[in-house]
Amino acid sequence: MDVEIIEQASSTGPVDLTPNGDNDILDLTGSGPDEVVEEVVEEPTEEVLDLVEEVVEEPTEEVLELVEEEDDTDYFFGEDKVNVEVPDEIQAALKDADIDQEALLGQLFAKDGDFTLDEATRAKLDDKFGKLLVDGYLNMYKGINEQAKVGAATEKAAVEALQTKQNTEYAEAVGGEEGLVAMETYVLDNLSEGNLDAYNAVMESDNHAAQLLIISQVKTQMELADKLANGDQPSALIGDGDASGSLAGSPLEKGYLTSNEYQTIMESEKYWDDPNYAAQVDSARKAGFNK
Repeated sequence: MDVEIIEQASSTGPVDLTPNGDNDILDLTGSGPDEVVEEVVEEPTEEVLDLVEEVVEEPTEEVLELVEEEDDTDYFFGEDKVNVEVPDEIQAALKDADIDQEALLGQLFAKDGDFTLDEATRAKLDDKFGKLLVDGYLNMYKGINEQAKVGAATEKAAVEALQTKQNTEYAEAVGGEEGLVAMETYVLDNLSEGNLDAYNAVMESDNHAAQLLIISQVKTQMELADKLANGDQPSALIGDGDASGSLAGSPLEKGYLTSNEYQTIMESEKYWDDPNYAAQVDSARKAGFNK
């Protein structure tokens, strides 16, 4: 904001304080001219300087905080803090009625208030616009605000429910905290720079379905890499029909299957009756592709 300094008009010469307009200085102290001149031109006292310094000193932190609080007006609808936008036509009508808009909003949207006005403000509105019209507008806007409040609460609950569901699916997909750490380590160690950028772009997006898909793909790559490096360890899942459940002598013992071995196992009933066993056999056959 630009501030314009208004200067006092002055004459081109000294102010004439003498009765007859001569050039002598009028003695207002009862002393002689020399004493008056000396008193006028003497240096200001230390007390005066201190007073001036106090007047022009920077505003205190408390004053600044008070100004900031006054500029930051909060509005509430019930217990909820809200932003209030007044239509241009309403602003114009209030101005025409000489009603302070900020004061009116402060009454309607007071914290824990009930969207009502004090008697003086209400009487001023009724006199200008009529009680029926004022009642109609207040009831209309109160209803709109109540609907908006219910809608916001419903939307918030839906968002929270969706977030909970997605978090659960995400945790199950990565295998909990331990699985997440293992997956991130694998991604950093094995993906190329381009693939890593693509992975990060998906994981940082809001596309939950795409995130689950890429997690599934990375987990599959991790499992295959582990099998290629260490072979299968299916002792608890694969008995291969023997009485002891031992893998000794089983083609699966070495962690991969040749085409003939795979065909032989596929002819067994266990392959078709035990899905876990079939999955292990299939994985061993995939590992055998690179042998």
